[in-house]
Amino acid sequence: ADDVAPDPGHLPRPAALTAGCGLVAASVLVLLILALRDILGDQGMEEFAGLGRSEVVPAIIVLAVFIGGVYGAMGVLALLTYLGYARPRVWLLSLTVVSIISTESGRVTTDAELGTVLGGYLALAVNVLILLLLTSQATRTWSRRTAQERRRTRRTRRRGLPPAGTEPEPDPVPPAAGDRT
Repeated sequence: ADDVAPDPGHLPRPAALTAGCGLVAASVLVLLILALRDILGDQGMEEFAGLGRSEVVPAIIVLAVFIGGVYGAMGVLALLTYLGYARPRVWLLSLTVVSIISTESGRVTTDAELGTVLGGYLALAVNVLILLLLTSQATRTWSRRTAQERRRTRRTRRRGLPPAGTEPEPDPVPPAAGDRT
């Protein structure tokens, strides 16, 4: 393996990163649909959560805002990770770990059957696969180098220098014929 990294701007995006971000997007979409089905479904919140009729509408609104916020954050973090930002990848990994813990605690503490998405191992398997894909060597290296290149470009822009790898513009006035300087 060579110790000198190629130009980070020209590194190909790893397939593991693309697959991981796509899996996050797909799981967010599926979980959002399932959450909406549970919230708006036939089974009333009174029966589901043991709430009184006057408490149902505020509980649904709070639950919808919370679920939308968490899944929206995961979607935005997946997009930023796909674009090459390093910190959102770490936050996405953290949210995935929280999702694993909440899935398992929901399976253990409720009467969810193994055939359901909440109680089954499908959600756990998807979350573990996301963790594996987003922590692969290629993904970590690409994310780190892309972030370093982005910082380097931002610093040179602040200094007023042309970005690395570009030639300065030639002087529009050619030197005089006898000028040797």
